Amino acid sequence: MVNRETLKRRYNLALAVMLGVGFALGYTLRDPNVTGALLLARPVRDIEQDFAGCARTNEQLLGLFAQGDSVRADYAALLERVEQACAQEPDYVPFAALRAAIWEDWMVNLARGRYGPKQAAALARQVGLADRATSAQLAEACRARAVEAWRAVEASPLVARPETYGDRWRVLLEQHLNALRRTQVVRVPVAEDGMADLARAFNVFALTRDFVRYPNDLHAGPEGFSFEEKHIQDTLRCPQHADVTFALPCLPYLAPSRGGTLRRELALYRTGLRVAGQKLDLDPRQATRIHLLAFNTTAARRVVRARARLLYADRTEEAKAFDVPPWRQDEAMMRDVMARRALDPVHRDSETHLANGSELNFPWSPFYMYHIEIEADPRKRLDEIYFPSHDAMTPGLEDAGIDEVCIVAMTIR
Repeated sequence: MVNRETLKRRYNLALAVMLGVGFALGYTLRDPNVTGALLLARPVRDIEQDFAGCARTNEQLLGLFAQGDSVRADYAALLERVEQACAQEPDYVPFAALRAAIWEDWMVNLARGRYGPKQAAALARQVGLADRATSAQLAEACRARAVEAWRAVEASPLVARPETYGDRWRVLLEQHLNALRRTQVVRVPVAEDGMADLARAFNVFALTRDFVRYPNDLHAGPEGFSFEEKHIQDTLRCPQHADVTFALPCLPYLAPSRGGTLRRELALYRTGLRVAGQKLDLDPRQATRIHLLAFNTTAARRVVRARARLLYADRTEEAKAFDVPPWRQDEAMMRDVMARRALDPVHRDSETHLANGSELNFPWSPFYMYHIEIEADPRKRLDEIYFPSHDAMTPGLEDAGIDEVCIVAMTIR
């Protein structure tokens, strides 16, 4: 005969086991598209209420877009289907994003010289130019079509009514238009904790998702590598600087989901700022240091000497040089632990993506993002940060690798 106390202990033990199994199963089956970060509740209307069935159609079209080699020439059949979808629901921004991505992928591959005469002639006919049009002319025509795709949804309720749908669609529109138009001055809000919102300044796809195609503009070489988004935490902490943290790009603009954010929406956003002479316009603030999460993509895998100009509210300015390590280290760096530590790596990833979403594994030659520090004058209020591009005739800008520098996040303290 089992007494009451023993039965009670067995019951509590069984309950604990069941809860543990349930928690473990729930964690195992957790949607990988949803982060674990807790966010404040945001009243954002589900767009499926107003655009029923569009998400499913868009997913099917994205699946077709992702098919093919890294350098893809023929989108004609897919573009026709995308145009039909846009005509049926002109206010659905993801359709416009896919239409623009097709034109931009053509533009990037033309600019990189990846198409032969036959492919170039076919594209010339696509945009209404003569067969003898140059790659530069074709690339510019494709860029104009990508801009046109985004301009077509400027009046969409998703963009024009942030009080109903949130501000992520307007930010998405502004980001892509800024990138395509090569906007040089971009307004950058800075949170109270110092994290800068670079979303509108991003111009390349630095973090990408599995099996999703992207315009191949991060890396100038034929490989077109990018970091895997699934390996990037919401918040990255510097191993050697406990007080320095970086926020995942575009995190505030992803749709809320179960207390976190819907990671798959990151595919819509650019997530890196490739240096091309941009000026970041801040609200004037006291600053001691600017912390960058950055890397360079030089083929030589070397440290690049770049420069920033800090403009203060009193109209004075400072020129600050800073070194940017390579995302893929050379053999000497790989063997020297102290040299690698001195570069101040924050994130290491041996798995990367090609432009078509294919996953590559480089366990013996991993990719890195680094912490880079720029000192500011604490006695003044920082107003603008200017990242000039390579200029062989200007002192301090002689390093051609400046144009290969990519900034993923920024924290101002």
